[in-house]
Amino acid sequence: MSLKLEVMGHRGNKQFCELDLKDPKFIRENSIEAFTYSLITVPSCEYIETDLRLTKDKRVVIIHDNVLKRCYGIDHEKTIDEISFKELTEYGVPSFESFLNWFLNIYKKEKKIVLDIKSVVPLELLDYLEKEILEYITNKKDLEIIKRNFILGLWTSKQVDYISNGRNLLKQLPKINITLSIPTFINDVYKNDFNFIGCSVHYVSLWDSSNLQKLFDFIIKHKDVYNNENPFVLTIWTVNEKDIILQTLKSVRQHIFKTPNFDGFNLLKIALCTDNPQLMNKLFIVDDIFNKNQYELKISRFSMYKKLFLFNIISYALYSNWFRYEIKGYSFIYILRRISGI
Repeated sequence: MSLKLEVMGHRGNKQFCELDLKDPKFIRENSIEAFTYSLITVPSCEYIETDLRLTKDKRVVIIHDNVLKRCYGIDHEKTIDEISFKELTEYGVPSFESFLNWFLNIYKKEKKIVLDIKSVVPLELLDYLEKEILEYITNKKDLEIIKRNFILGLWTSKQVDYISNGRNLLKQLPKINITLSIPTFINDVYKNDFNFIGCSVHYVSLWDSSNLQKLFDFIIKHKDVYNNENPFVLTIWTVNEKDIILQTLKSVRQHIFKTPNFDGFNLLKIALCTDNPQLMNKLFIVDDIFNKNQYELKISRFSMYKKLFLFNIISYALYSNWFRYEIKGYSFIYILRRISGI
């Protein structure tokens, strides 16, 4: 039996942003060009993931980092939330409004858009996001398109609670929890009647059978929500190598067979989030992983366990209170953000 597989373009098409800025093949991540390239040239690409930030003057823009250096080559002394909307758009940072215009009036096709709302951005971004959608949309048809296709990628229970308290449009949008911890999604973030269509996890977490068991038990428990017509969307990030993809799919597939009373081939839809949608297209069409029952694997057990060990340490740290404990305004997470530009 075959898994239901689809492709998600990470930041549109992140692979071309790794090139030198002067390279003719360079396409900036989280740009209209990157979104267009993936959705038009990769038939299996059904999702686009993008990142939202809030400017100094409370406008929503599309950019992953909180600094301009990596993607725009600008060594600005200020962070995104300290720079005005006008200045950022002059540098070429796309506004969310321009993205809405592209999706509704230029692209004009219904594909899924995951709006990654990171835990490090202020909660008020959600207010301005709803405000900009409602101000831009002028007819019921476009509003329904947004409700069907725009997915909120939420990281924390605080974001869930914030939306629940009066953000009427955002409450209606489908949602996924982006997480390093499946138990955290199940126990802390998931909320009944909140339109959670699934969760988004790092691929290494699925190499641990206990995580898969917790997830499958959760789906079975919520069979009134997830069914053949409305499968649970499991987004796996960020997969860019064939062997990693195949190992992850094998882990999922094997555990489906081990779980009694769980029709995972119908109750699960897997979206592979990748920097390289073209590779995925090849795997789907040429290598036909979409229909393969057996996968030839090249990852050693030692390599798997090493990655899983490191992943568990990082996950534990990131979800620990001490990692966020502040001394004179500084914490481990604050220092990490400043170093990484996230």
